[in-house]
Amino acid sequence: MISLIKKHWEELKKLSISCSFLKDDAPFIKGTRGCPKKSDADKIVCLLKKIQCYQKQLRMYKEFWDNIGSALVLVNAETEEILDANPAACAMYGYSKEEILGKSILDFSAEKYCTKTTIQERVKHVDLRWHVKKDGGKFPVSADMTYFNDQGYEVCAVVLKELVVIQDEVFEKVL
Repeated sequence: MISLIKKHWEELKKLSISCSFLKDDAPFIKGTRGCPKKSDADKIVCLLKKIQCYQKQLRMYKEFWDNIGSALVLVNAETEEILDANPAACAMYGYSKEEILGKSILDFSAEKYCTKTTIQERVKHVDLRWHVKKDGGKFPVSADMTYFNDQGYEVCAVVLKELVVIQDEVFEKVL
């Protein structure tokens, strides 16, 4: 059984992406951290329990991602490519998820230079920036960003809030 896992280790790593208990050095083969140093069967049972735990965490994060009212976007900070967008972001811009993925975050900005500079300089908050919907309509947003490294490339996680303009004053849009 352990040889079967070794054989499919690359596939397991792809499934685990950034799971803290599955690292590149295949720790479960060398006596998995937190697993008993007993038989191969015990190690496999331990690994399967950890995978179940990871799957539960993944389900919770997906539930959060899909149902939070704020627009969330993950962007490759080097290429400005959109890696993921939640349903609220898709609705805000008027695109399907398939249409958004792979586009540049600059495609959604009416102030492309400012947006590019914001990402390059790793700015963490923008009070007001004008963005563009699929139909070409411009609208104001505020953005909070955080940056992290994922498997060798920088990711910018963006929380966008749509704003409204009333008599030349900008307010957060309440849904």
